[in-house]
Amino acid sequence: MMMNAYEPVTATSPRGAKPSVAYPRLDHDWRRRWVYVLPVLCLFAVAYNFVSFAPAGPTSPSPAALLQRAVDANAVVVEVLHAGDGVTYPKKGDSLTVHYAGRLASDNKLFDSSYSRNSPFVFNLDEGMVIAGWDQGLAKMTLNETANLYIPSALGYGETGAGRDIPPLADLIFEVYLMAINGKSLPSPAASSGLTIDVLSPGDGKTFPKAGDTVSVHYVGTFKDGTQFDSSRRANRPFSFTIGQNRVIKGWEMGIPQLSLGEKASIFIPYPLAYGEKGRSGIPAKADLLFEVELLSITPP
Repeated sequence: MMMNAYEPVTATSPRGAKPSVAYPRLDHDWRRRWVYVLPVLCLFAVAYNFVSFAPAGPTSPSPAALLQRAVDANAVVVEVLHAGDGVTYPKKGDSLTVHYAGRLASDNKLFDSSYSRNSPFVFNLDEGMVIAGWDQGLAKMTLNETANLYIPSALGYGETGAGRDIPPLADLIFEVYLMAINGKSLPSPAASSGLTIDVLSPGDGKTFPKAGDTVSVHYVGTFKDGTQFDSSRRANRPFSFTIGQNRVIKGWEMGIPQLSLGEKASIFIPYPLAYGEKGRSGIPAKADLLFEVELLSITPP
């Protein structure tokens, strides 16, 4: 359930015949000397920036680099994880419905998550209801988009911090899913059918996992036609993960916290909350998934 390229670089040669050029010949001693001289010249060139080396192909900036960019510019940097509709941007005063997970940039510690509460957050854009970084970042997102917002402390909780979880001058990283604008969501399997949970066997009804808890589950994953693609029961090895760290698909982050200890349920997950439009190895693009999950244990942090 873990989520997690370089394009080939090709070189072309000028067309046409190569010109005939007479090159001076080096005697045997000079050839041997060049074997030693060339490496020294290359090192000299690099040291004095006459030659620069860069990795071939496009690369994505690291989280640390994106955060530094935000701090240097004192502005929010938006890293798109899953593209939205590309055209529907929120404007001042719009009511936004979002799911989110917030972490400290310093140690990646989770301090808040709407997923763990299974309760989306609703606010009005640019009306002072949230930190400035949210107003600035959400204005750059489109409907149904998921993105990381890299927020410098000045646009977060500043010099005072917030409670015990957010210290003063803390830079923040929020993963935000823009679900709806003014109550309207993008027509899609997620909007029309949504994530659903059918209880197969009830749990204790009172012990629910929350952000930071490590849960252990057995699961069987199938496609809508019943074809099985994964199962922890085949090797009788339960799967463990920590709620709110986004190391599993979004549908699990949303669905598992709704189960109580010992509960067994069937969770239908539409593809935007699973592996999206691209799929992954063994799972085709836009694949809706069905998981039978049993919550075996909950371990607090």
